[in-house]
Amino acid sequence: MTNGPDLMKPYIPVKRELTRSILNEDSDDCASWSRTTLEGSTYQRVIDLANEGLSQSDVARELEVNRSTVNCHYRKAQEAGMINRKGTAF
Repeated sequence: MTNGPDLMKPYIPVKRELTRSILNEDSDDCASWSRTTLEGSTYQRVIDLANEGLSQSDVARELEVNRSTVNCHYRKAQEAGMINRKGTAF
């Protein structure tokens, strides 16, 4: 073993996310891509459904996700002031 420089490259973890890409066309037939993370879209759907008056249980059923996932997104959205009504218990 030598005491020279360390030749190993440093490990830099990369956060990978699932995304949904959608090709959009405007009225002038110009195309553009929009991309959202699936996590982000679930978060936004939780906000939208909660603001429509659905309970957290109903939101979980509608999105086919675990109630704890909805609860986590719900709390985060509530703290950010994105939910317009008082929270409903499961």
